[in-house]
Amino acid sequence: MISEPMTLLTDYLLAGISGYAGWILFQRSSNQCSQRAWAIAFFALMLGAFAGGSYHGFFESPVLWKITLLIIGFSNFFMLAGSLFSTTSKNVCRSLLILSAAKLFIYSGWILYHDEFLTVILDSAASMGVITVLHGLAIVRDRDLGSKWIIGGVCISIVASIIQASHFAIASGFNHNDLYHVIQIIAVSLFYQGARRLKDSPCSE
Repeated sequence: MISEPMTLLTDYLLAGISGYAGWILFQRSSNQCSQRAWAIAFFALMLGAFAGGSYHGFFESPVLWKITLLIIGFSNFFMLAGSLFSTTSKNVCRSLLILSAAKLFIYSGWILYHDEFLTVILDSAASMGVITVLHGLAIVRDRDLGSKWIIGGVCISIVASIIQASHFAIASGFNHNDLYHVIQIIAVSLFYQGARRLKDSPCSE
């Protein structure tokens, strides 16, 4: 028996699209650290969505749920890392990566003892906020097209998070989690379009 079939389906669909985006991006990344970091972020999102779908569909295990939340934290970290590689100087990139790693460490420690999805949304909001600033500056400075796509993905992710947090559902068989996953698929598509256009900053090599 599948306990939440639509949530499983939409989560698995998100996993498949994220994994495909990660695979294509990793193949074309060459020596671009920014693209490779985003590819790893997509792979992590794939694993998180697959684990989350399995939790909702088959195994309502607290351990599986914590694994899901931890993986999403790693996805947020690598998204931010990819943006740092493409938009900042070496010293700034190093400093912010250290802070990002510290955030991931604190987040992971918190998740070990708490399992609210709101924690994921707050961690994602922090990462997305920094990513928005980084790419907003890149647009102003360089009119960077990839940054425009990524900021579009951030905007769609915000909409998805608001819907998830509000528990808004469009039908009894299509709840807030299902709608969140569908909207996140759109966000992943925009993130991919942006990430494939990124180049490492000459100052970050």
